[in-house]
Amino acid sequence: MTTILIIGIFEALFLGILVLTKRQKAVPDYFLAVLLFVMGFTIVASYIEQYNIANNYPYPFFIHVSPPLIFLHGPLLWFYIKSFTTVKFKFKPHYLLHFAPFLLAFILMWVSTYSMPAESRIAEMQSENFKANPIYPVMVTGIALFTQGYFIWGLLLISRYRKKIRNYYSKVENIDLSWLKFILVAAIIAYAINSLLFLGDYFLDLLNFQVLQLSTFIVGSLFILTMGFYGLRQTNVFYSVNQPGINVEKQAHADNQQPLQTKDEAFVHQLLEYMNIEKPYLKPDLTLKELSHQLNVSPDYFSGILNRNLHMRFFDFVNQFRVEAFKDACQDKAKQNFSIIAIAYDCGFNSKATFNRVFKNMTGYTPGAYQKKAQ
Repeated sequence: MTTILIIGIFEALFLGILVLTKRQKAVPDYFLAVLLFVMGFTIVASYIEQYNIANNYPYPFFIHVSPPLIFLHGPLLWFYIKSFTTVKFKFKPHYLLHFAPFLLAFILMWVSTYSMPAESRIAEMQSENFKANPIYPVMVTGIALFTQGYFIWGLLLISRYRKKIRNYYSKVENIDLSWLKFILVAAIIAYAINSLLFLGDYFLDLLNFQVLQLSTFIVGSLFILTMGFYGLRQTNVFYSVNQPGINVEKQAHADNQQPLQTKDEAFVHQLLEYMNIEKPYLKPDLTLKELSHQLNVSPDYFSGILNRNLHMRFFDFVNQFRVEAFKDACQDKAKQNFSIIAIAYDCGFNSKATFNRVFKNMTGYTPGAYQKKAQ
């Protein structure tokens, strides 16, 4: 079973090196690499503890080294998401507070375990008397609450980000961080299983510590393998430098401003006329920045017009023209032999799933049902 730990160690190190050797790196890449190395070292510590138990403790220094390290997993993953979704992210001094629980955990472990002579640490490990120490349930409960709290916080950041990118992009399927949401959900499940095993053992004395630790770190290794497989399969887990950063705090504040004045109605008329005549929506990856440049206005002004005058996000605004173009095409006899997806691509869509979802939301019909109705 320890073979899985070894695989997890090499997987974490391999992925960390892969991130650091990219030609183009951004701040999120460094957080991701550090996270992978910390997770790898956490499993290294667990593996050595298993080796200690099986070989009469030749390395007593590594007894209980892994618990404080787990307090770094949540903050580092949070920093990765935060830097990924924030424009020009900078590490601020108060961010150091995120590492306070790790420091506190290390101090508690130093007082209860690390400062003890090697012989005493070995004797306590063999007898499992450390479970009677009040610090043990505090550490187990702290890990459970702290890791889950950060993973849920990360999901909230992604949720806010996914809502905001629709204010800037007409195509979001490659930038909506679905892969990262999947990783966070996997982390919640994996760490929840580990926490429940430790808490259940503390109250019910289910397993000896060797089996308990081996089982939980095998789950952790499987999580790293899942993250690596999914990331390499999706590829964009290692491609963050060109991903859009959205300052969700700044945008949320902007959304609370006063409604625009009637003087902007002239621009609205110009905008709608431009969309109908020039048809910029036919470009699949049209962005708010690009369209605002074509209209000679700033992106912030354009975004304000859409949000507070037309009450729409950029994603919905552009795709409504694509939907109308598809509806018109369905009534064009010259295109009656075209497939639905071919017509959709001609109208500016480039994802079947996105097209189906957007069309159904805007019309109440599936594309197939509407095409039959139109013909």
